Amino acid sequence: MVFGLFGNNEGKQLLDETMRTLEAADQLSDKNKKIVAKYVFSETIKAIKEIEGLPVPSPKVDKIIVRQINQATKKRQKAISKLEDKDPKWLKTALVESFLLANCGKYGEKIMWSTITPIQEWIRENLSEKELKQFEKKFGF
Repeated sequence: MVFGLFGNNEGKQLLDETMRTLEAADQLSDKNKKIVAKYVFSETIKAIKEIEGLPVPSPKVDKIIVRQINQATKKRQKAISKLEDKDPKWLKTALVESFLLANCGKYGEKIMWSTITPIQEWIRENLSEKELKQFEKKFGF
């Protein structure tokens, strides 16, 4: 029972941090918002495509997800600068990391959707219809 409470607390922290990161991303210039949105959209689609069609749960999927999260965490850590959460490079890596953490299955569906949905909405708000269609074409969905 204690683990369940811990997991819920971790999930709430993930959601809170994601919302704080999205608020910081909203302060960027329109040009930088577009750069961040394109990066986050591209990276999250690549991550999902990598596990698409594989049986879930499975050790193979677990291994892929752990690798994706570890890579995202390293990228976010490398992007830390004196600009802190005003740095587009940090923001884009932090949002990908949040997406992957939410999508890993550890925190349950409520936290997953509460975290992923605002990220997806933020991307849609900051990309044009034409840019969204280009992604659809590029990634075949």
